[in-house]
Amino acid sequence: NMSWSPVGQPFTPDPAYGVFGYKIIKNNVQIDFTTNTIYTINNATDPNGTYAVIAGFANNGTNDSPGAIKELNYVDNSMFDSQLVVPSSKTYHVGDNLEPYDNTPSLNDIKLTESGNVVNLTSGVSFTITNSVGQTPNKISTAAPDTFTVTYKLTYKTYTKTFTRTVTVVEKPNQNENQNEKEENTNP
Repeated sequence: NMSWSPVGQPFTPDPAYGVFGYKIIKNNVQIDFTTNTIYTINNATDPNGTYAVIAGFANNGTNDSPGAIKELNYVDNSMFDSQLVVPSSKTYHVGDNLEPYDNTPSLNDIKLTESGNVVNLTSGVSFTITNSVGQTPNKISTAAPDTFTVTYKLTYKTYTKTFTRTVTVVEKPNQNENQNEKEENTNP
């Protein structure tokens, strides 16, 4: 869709000029004429190009406006697919070492395909870590129990997608409780 502010008719024309309106130009070729201030390109097999909207008379180009020009580079986002290649959730115990993908979330945690071909992402992925109280630490910590949300935002051409992962840190099981359970299970 293209839309624009209306332009007033500059003078009373000779009837041979036709109605006053807007010429829709694509790549320097007039493709339509409308008296509306909105235009929709329907079922275009190739919508990309340089468009201009020129105010003027339908049958006379002598008094046309210079027009407003817009470059359109349309990308069909249905040709993109993306997914996380790391677990969507993970649980650690206090003091555990983190997996590399939890230690440093990165663009390598996402797989993007365009028309079935894998895209080698070198940028366009940002991430935020948020803990259970809404703080945004730089890294996930296993120093104390907490729940972290890792939010990835992928931006590639016109495609954007957000992914969310949860990392939970829980207390280590009490060794005495585990020993008592083992003893209870082995006593006749």
